[in-house]
Amino acid sequence: MITDVFRHLKNKVLDLLLNYPQIWILGAGIALRVKHLAENRPLWLDESYVAVNITSRTWSEILSGHEILPEFARQPMLFSLVEKSLVSLFGNTELTLRIFPFLSGIAALALFAVAAKKVLRPGAYLIALALFALAEPLVYYSAELKQYSTDLLCAILLTGAARILLKKGFLPGHCLAIAFLGALILWLSNAMIFVLAGIGVVILWNKPWVKGGRVIACLCATAAFWALSFLLLYYLSLRFMVGKASITDTWKGAFCTSPIFSFETIRWAWDVLTLSFSNPVGLKWWGFMLPCFLVGARAFWRKDRNTALLWLTPIVITFLAALTGKYPFYGRVLLFLTAGYYIFIARGIDEILTILPVVAKKWAMPLILCLLFFQPIADAGYNLVHSRSKTDNRSAMEFLAEYYKPGDFIYLSTLAQEPFWYYAAQTGLSKQFPLPIVGIADGALIRGFKIAKFALDPEEINGRQFMFFRSEYIIFNEDGMFRATMGSQKDNGIVSIVPLDQIFHYPPTGRTWLFLSGPSALESGVNALILDSFDKRAKRLLSLDVLNAGVYLYDMR
Repeated sequence: MITDVFRHLKNKVLDLLLNYPQIWILGAGIALRVKHLAENRPLWLDESYVAVNITSRTWSEILSGHEILPEFARQPMLFSLVEKSLVSLFGNTELTLRIFPFLSGIAALALFAVAAKKVLRPGAYLIALALFALAEPLVYYSAELKQYSTDLLCAILLTGAARILLKKGFLPGHCLAIAFLGALILWLSNAMIFVLAGIGVVILWNKPWVKGGRVIACLCATAAFWALSFLLLYYLSLRFMVGKASITDTWKGAFCTSPIFSFETIRWAWDVLTLSFSNPVGLKWWGFMLPCFLVGARAFWRKDRNTALLWLTPIVITFLAALTGKYPFYGRVLLFLTAGYYIFIARGIDEILTILPVVAKKWAMPLILCLLFFQPIADAGYNLVHSRSKTDNRSAMEFLAEYYKPGDFIYLSTLAQEPFWYYAAQTGLSKQFPLPIVGIADGALIRGFKIAKFALDPEEINGRQFMFFRSEYIIFNEDGMFRATMGSQKDNGIVSIVPLDQIFHYPPTGRTWLFLSGPSALESGVNALILDSFDKRAKRLLSLDVLNAGVYLYDMR
């Protein structure tokens, strides 16, 4: 009897796997994302900033939109609240901080499987689902402390809700549902303003005014609800980011900076549109992908214009925002658009194969699949074997925390400061720091830990290379969490210049630590110059070199 039950279950499982290949694809996509999360990588520079911004702010500061690092891009408020809740429940660890992006990535994969099946034929559906499951950018941001996998989930969710609204003919209940969903989701993903704008365009395209006053009233109420939510969000957060120099500098080339009606703008538009296929879509050979995309969009336009518009208008509106300098059109900030890319590409391939003669299909199919899946499969295979770690800041800071003695002085490279802020709190190191009074604000004394920080890049003056550093105080609260940086009256604005071709007499700070971090070749080169200047000046007592980071103890008497 038991043997028969097991045999029946085995046959059922085999039947599912053989007759429903999407199960294999979904399983592969989930496995890739689980493997990435299980690596439990140390936080690198960008993640460290996000971690500090979540863990160091209070609940009231998050709710009020107060930033302790106002010079950086802001995370969506609801995203920060979810992350804060998880940290409060499960502790301040890298795994805890990444679990929400991970769950968003898994949910996005599942929702895409449902959404794509509704609009694509079986062959095209499997192609789109496989691209979504394997694409490296989507896998990577499913276990990265950023909001981009949540952006993608929200975009698929909103597009699906809008499709139901259109299909059901703007029923009041559906209008109410999408009104609340859209208003709420803006706080979880700021990029959804482009998706909501696209949905608005599609609704107008369907001429809802012909359906009577009741429908018009429902849709006006929906639009008003979205608008009020956006205006409040803009007042609390977005107005501090739009056009900000630090953001435009980070995304150079992703904004149009030339006159709109110029040859330079046409060249910029061509560059960003073709580059989008490699990043964030994760596919090589845009010369093949772009025609497939256009053929797919045309096929939808001829047979299902609502579907075409729902997936296409957010891409167009986001591009227009970049054209006017409001939003970058490149890389991870476009991850929320990738589902539309995969659907159009898969539909385009389906159309191409449909018009080909039977004989041509026999050689065309393998070639097309090779062009489509070479990059995703190569990336997936490589990352199954190799770690995605960029910088091992965790090991470096654990080493520093183990051997630090109160009174030791610390130097940081510029790109080590955010990891230092986060891991000093996480390892408990910040509670060991002496915190003298360094100022007063709102009638309260401010205590800080003095460090010195190097500039990011060396400068050449009269044929000689120099590095620059200055002293500043890091402010921690009573729980050891980072709060701010500031200069003292004595040191603020004073910059020391270090010639790199001779011994520089650093201040006699006794036991002195140097913490260097940076995930690129340029930063590694700069860090090597800093390290060499210390080795010329003092005796090295302890050191630890790890992946793209290092911590070193010197006697600087």
